[in-house]
Amino acid sequence: MKKVFLILALAGLTACSNSRKGFKVTVDVKGGDSTKVADTLYLTNRQAGDDAISDTTVLKNGVAVFRGSIATPQYVMIGSKGNPRMCLLFLENSDIKVSIDLGKHGKGVEISGAPTQKVLDSLKNVSNEMYKAINADSLMALYRDPATPAKVKDEIAAKFDSVETKHEESMSNYAIKNPHSYIALSELVNNVEKISLDSVSGKITEFKAMEKFDGNKNITMLDTIVNILEGLQKGVVAPDFTQNDTSGKPVTFSGIYGKNKITMIDFWASWCSWCRKFNPRLKEIYAQYHSKGFEIVGVSLDSDKSKWKEAIEKDGLKWYQVSDLGYWNNAVAKKYYVRYIPQNIFVDGSGKIIARQVSKDDIENLLKTNLK
Repeated sequence: MKKVFLILALAGLTACSNSRKGFKVTVDVKGGDSTKVADTLYLTNRQAGDDAISDTTVLKNGVAVFRGSIATPQYVMIGSKGNPRMCLLFLENSDIKVSIDLGKHGKGVEISGAPTQKVLDSLKNVSNEMYKAINADSLMALYRDPATPAKVKDEIAAKFDSVETKHEESMSNYAIKNPHSYIALSELVNNVEKISLDSVSGKITEFKAMEKFDGNKNITMLDTIVNILEGLQKGVVAPDFTQNDTSGKPVTFSGIYGKNKITMIDFWASWCSWCRKFNPRLKEIYAQYHSKGFEIVGVSLDSDKSKWKEAIEKDGLKWYQVSDLGYWNNAVAKKYYVRYIPQNIFVDGSGKIIARQVSKDDIENLLKTNLK
């Protein structure tokens, strides 16, 4: 199935409050086992460093108030020591009221006064109705059952994909109708590779001209992404790198592609089922075209060296394999703006990029065209 859709840094309608006003979140807690309600409530985005948001306040007669200001509206968690996940809230600079009834077992949260939360809830409700229509809980149980045939699992996956696609379309349509909203900014971040770099740069300029986006880290993120993607365009020499192989020996990319006509970087991991599923076919392609000047450098997003080595051996991968065991923080993956795997990029003998993110069905055609 597709990755579960990400809602990153979504915030407010175009009419939302200016970021200089700040937020006030009033939390009213009631019901349930009173021992689950500590005297202190926490509001946090569970991040570290400069991106951290962490505040505490004391409950008085079941009511607590958080005040502050946020430059980059985002999801935060409200909870207590005994109940750390009372509420997931999209925090923005507005007057927000949260009612939490602990007696309703996860269904007793009501949020008002948060413009973006209202939009997200509306979109979520539409998705929930679609999931109900396909009996999602039953289908998921069937999908997870080892006895379920692969064909049936594919059919189930297609149904979930359909719901996810409709949700993504809803998000996109909202962004189109509200081009200077925080949701539009989030959609730009999520879909930056589907738009020309010139268009992305133009949209960034528009956002920067609006006061409510001052200090918004998604703008900074987009600037960084554009800089990376400019270096990954067809005809540009691919960024060079050096990482260690399974024995700890450093391998330099430019030292490999200079000896071959076409070199593919294969971003993968032992824990990636889709990567492992494609490995047998990739082995066939490698066996057929290696003697004609085709090479592969596997860059693994593993964090466990033993599992990485075990997967290489079990799948019988004969090409170069490197990793810094940094998981999604792998330095090469970040340099190549890898947000999903499997993913690839192809370069010629001088290191110039031929193609990027080639589908598994098109890899052989690319090699036939370039290895004449």
